[in-house]
Amino acid sequence: MTTKADLVDWFFLALFGPERDRERVLRRSRALEYPEAEKGRVQSLIRQMQADDAEESIRIDAQRAFENGDTEAFKYLRVEPKEELLAKGRFETIEAVLAHQHDIRTTTKRRVLVPRVLSLFMEGVIDNEQLICCRWYRDCWEATGLVGQIPSTEYGKEVFAPPQSRDMFTNFQIDAQENYRIAKSHITARYVSFFEAVVLDDIGLQRAIKLAKKRESKAKMIFRECVEELQTAYEKLKR
Repeated sequence: MTTKADLVDWFFLALFGPERDRERVLRRSRALEYPEAEKGRVQSLIRQMQADDAEESIRIDAQRAFENGDTEAFKYLRVEPKEELLAKGRFETIEAVLAHQHDIRTTTKRRVLVPRVLSLFMEGVIDNEQLICCRWYRDCWEATGLVGQIPSTEYGKEVFAPPQSRDMFTNFQIDAQENYRIAKSHITARYVSFFEAVVLDDIGLQRAIKLAKKRESKAKMIFRECVEELQTAYEKLKR
């Protein structure tokens, strides 16, 4: 017997063709799978909350024991980073020593902060040559002598003025300004603020793309394109 759902399927197939019908079937299958995935996510959260409660209970007991003179309980007072955080960043194991009681010590983990471009290199977003280009771009920017020396309203006048009128800068700074101007001109204009937010201001990709008012889903792709454009300028200037 033909059901109402079968008639809808036949009508959709006849109206939009097999490709659109296949997309609709895939969307329906994903919708059916969603409750199971959501159920698994909720169960995972419950298990994590139970584990956190158990750790907190152990920590409270250790705090009481330590206050009563049990120095071995000190190692249970530390708060270790979660597995999700360990998977996202770099951590190193350090030795923690209690202030004024150097005989009481334990080990814990500390996050290692690295520049954003180095993090992107370790994630595989950019390669080694592109990392060198990003560091060179930052070095040029720092060597220009523009940071903190002249008001922003005078920036265009100083950078784009003839060399003989830029007496306030050394020859080294003037050369750095020229390299910086040429390198910056190779980067797509609408992405310059985003690129410099990451390379110069050390802001994360997602925050930088929001500040630049661009699509967040394309942050890595846009940054890679900017670096490729910078690499072209770097290779021209280094010849």
